[in-house]
Amino acid sequence: MTPSQQLKLATKVAHESIERNSVMASLMSPSLTIEQYALALESLRHWLLSLQYYQDVDSALPHIDLADKIHRLEQDLYACNCPPRVPDNLFICAEEHAVKYPEALNNEISVNLTAFTVGVLYVVEGSSLGGQIIARRVSSVLKRDDITHFYQLYADNTFDYWHKTQTFIDAQLDSKTALTQAIAGAHYAFDLLQFYATSQKPQSGKEITYEDETLCQEP
Repeated sequence: MTPSQQLKLATKVAHESIERNSVMASLMSPSLTIEQYALALESLRHWLLSLQYYQDVDSALPHIDLADKIHRLEQDLYACNCPPRVPDNLFICAEEHAVKYPEALNNEISVNLTAFTVGVLYVVEGSSLGGQIIARRVSSVLKRDDITHFYQLYADNTFDYWHKTQTFIDAQLDSKTALTQAIAGAHYAFDLLQFYATSQKPQSGKEITYEDETLCQEP
């Protein structure tokens, strides 16, 4: 089993938990609304803004550019008439969350990337795999073709880029210690996305219902 396959197996529960999160699960709902979609985009934007702390993610492979991903999310938010928001404590939240993962504070695993950051990279790039499916779904349900810049980022290159990412990950994780730290990094990235998706509030202040769950109304 390759390191990337072991990462997938070790983070299966965390991945499934994200897919069940009401904000992220709404992306595949036939009753998706613009405001629900905007909450998902804002969750992803805050997540990527926090992950910019791990600057080596950008230098891993030529096609990876967190700033471009964030820019596309902002394009889509403006198109949804929901201007991007940044909480004052965004970076602090990420730092506090990282306390659960001591490996996050050790950035001297290799000359290029820490093994922990490789785990973060795995989650960031893995999240692009379903992008084209989500883009088509969102466009169909909301009847809009101008709000999926983020999900269409890699377009027809999606699987080629993912293969390159897997190859890179497998080459980087050449020891049991490195794999253990990468798994911690992946769990950190999944948990941080869960944190932002759970804490988002609608800009309108109206309560949004997701099946049996609700997001609390903004004060």
